[in-house]
Amino acid sequence: MEKGRHPRMSLLGVLFLFLFSTPISVFSEIATIQEIPYYLKQLQETELESKRMETNKIIHDAVVHADLSNKKTVKTLEPFIARIRLTIQAGFDRPYLEGTSSWLQSAVDYFEREKYRPIINIPMEEWTTTQTSSQDGSQISIFPEKIVLIKEGQARTIAESSNIHEAVISPDSKKVAFFRRSEETPTAEIWVVHLKNLKRKKIITVPSCQTLLFSLNGDHLFIQEKPENNTSESKILRISTGGGKAKTIGKARSLEAVVTTGKYRGGLVVTRMTPHHLGVTLQDCPVAWDEAGKEWGRIQGAACR
Repeated sequence: MEKGRHPRMSLLGVLFLFLFSTPISVFSEIATIQEIPYYLKQLQETELESKRMETNKIIHDAVVHADLSNKKTVKTLEPFIARIRLTIQAGFDRPYLEGTSSWLQSAVDYFEREKYRPIINIPMEEWTTTQTSSQDGSQISIFPEKIVLIKEGQARTIAESSNIHEAVISPDSKKVAFFRRSEETPTAEIWVVHLKNLKRKKIITVPSCQTLLFSLNGDHLFIQEKPENNTSESKILRISTGGGKAKTIGKARSLEAVVTTGKYRGGLVVTRMTPHHLGVTLQDCPVAWDEAGKEWGRIQGAACR
């Protein structure tokens, strides 16, 4: 080798140094939680404002994409969250959307709100979102003045009324429920029709009604009152199809479905108003309840809207 010249590093050596001196997130879309200390250090060392904004986002995304239902993950994150709090106090947080929210603080808020909250798997094919047909193929058609049952190619009117807004048929084809609104008041009357003899009964009058669903066995109705506005939740009631006292089992943005099969058979899918992970707005996110309104968890893979 000539004096004064340095040996050229081989391509393999350059690649080796690059791999082991570069954070994993360069090769992945989202940084891992184990990389958070690296980015906190980078945040404090850089003087470039654009780099601080970018690093704020990376740290935020690492937190909100972590599986916070996993106890091990939460335990791993807790000391990092403490370091993020200190970083915020030191003035390194940066705003998102013209100051309406901040990257690091919103990540901390999300962690505190979502940690240990279960995430469960209920594929959408296990949901019954509408109950206009039953297990034996019977179907109902709803008109403002009547409800028509179609079974084995034959159609017959099973109820006549006025101002009918929604009707559902029980999974076992034994009952139809509907609600109508009075012309004089804003209240909603809930009626149940027994298809064997077409006898019908008003089981309750509620302040308002947005959605009806039968329980899977057809013995109860779930009734959602109408939300006051686009950013509020409303009561979900449970009542026997024979009438009686209704029980409020919770509040939700919408009553979506009954779970028909699988581990969570008989449960409910509802959407709850949940803060966006940046804290800038509210969104409707699907969660699962049991029939009494106890939350089982957020539904994996079900998109918020």
